[in-house]
Amino acid sequence: MSAKVSGAMEKDVLVIKLEGRVDSTNAPELEKEIFELCEKNPGVKVVVDAENLEYISSAGLRVMLKLKKERKDVEVINVSNDVYEIFEVTGFVDIMKIRRRLRQFSVDGCKMIGRGGFGKVYRYDPETIIKVYRPEVQMDYIERERECSSIAFKNGLPTAIAFDVIRVGDSYGVMYELMDADNLSSVIQSNPEQEDEYVRKYAELAKMIHHTKMEKGSLQPASEMFRSSMAPMGRWLSEEEIRHYDEMINVIPERDTLIHGDFHEKNILVRGGELEMIDMGDISQGHPLVELGCIYSSHLVFAEKVVDMPAEKGKEIWEKFLKYYFGDLKEETRKRLDRVMVWVAALRRLPFLCMSLDPETASHLGFVIDKAKEEAFIDPESIKEDFAVLDKELFSEN
Repeated sequence: MSAKVSGAMEKDVLVIKLEGRVDSTNAPELEKEIFELCEKNPGVKVVVDAENLEYISSAGLRVMLKLKKERKDVEVINVSNDVYEIFEVTGFVDIMKIRRRLRQFSVDGCKMIGRGGFGKVYRYDPETIIKVYRPEVQMDYIERERECSSIAFKNGLPTAIAFDVIRVGDSYGVMYELMDADNLSSVIQSNPEQEDEYVRKYAELAKMIHHTKMEKGSLQPASEMFRSSMAPMGRWLSEEEIRHYDEMINVIPERDTLIHGDFHEKNILVRGGELEMIDMGDISQGHPLVELGCIYSSHLVFAEKVVDMPAEKGKEIWEKFLKYYFGDLKEETRKRLDRVMVWVAALRRLPFLCMSLDPETASHLGFVIDKAKEEAFIDPESIKEDFAVLDKELFSEN
């Protein structure tokens, strides 16, 4: 079979497809076609899709090496085992990103047991779950989540172990090996007589995470969790307001404490009565109060959407969680804590509101964004003081 080259822009990425056998007889012509495509699309990332590539000789490898020098972030995807072996033996896996062809699975008819901002979790069989990411989620994010899961596991935290990246239709997925399990939200609501026990375990797991120290700089700071979601804010906020939001993020104190970043009942599975975390893509280093503010938001702001609980039940679970996490709090301490929780929750939801609400069709909901701005854009010095006092009173042993 002769070789063939084709290319197209897909979401700001130039995807070049290689088909057939690439060898000394056709490599010069293929090189010319590849670089013509690159010249027509300057400055963009290049991905070589090798799904239908049957063989590549040393002549073809030299074309790949030249492309790597031209576009440093180039990667080759969907490589068959036979072709991957060629890349591996010649050392190309150490020169550029080479991704094997992913196995294809279907979750049609499978029970959905979890849902988050980036995808859904399905039970594939009694021993396996599959997390299916939204189509727009790129492989780099998925690899980061797998890496973060590994970091948490190596630090002794109970996590579902990811063992394979797969394709599910047009989306990527991660397969987890996990015995029969359900998410914590479903377990709590199906077993009301055990609610207190499971909320206690939920709080203890949070404390376990927040007593885990990481080497400085080994994970992104928690502030980046907020900053990375700022892109859609221009739909609703002025440039001055966006700068103000960025300045408020700077108020968040840096800390080497591990935090999950999206720690709620739908991202926790129950196996044999014990809890295990999933959805580790937002794992970072930061102050536990940032994590607690996100938990507050999940239960008091978005209970029905995030944890599939009625608003009153979400509030009840939050109060029990706080009791098990902190014990009894003095009235003034609780007031400070509530102020920080409202502030963090507002910072968390403001960019997501801007992303999910279209100004042209949802202008009547602008008051929702105005409320989030009111709660987020407060006196930074007062929040700094609250953090400092709460840090001394509640986290001095962390």
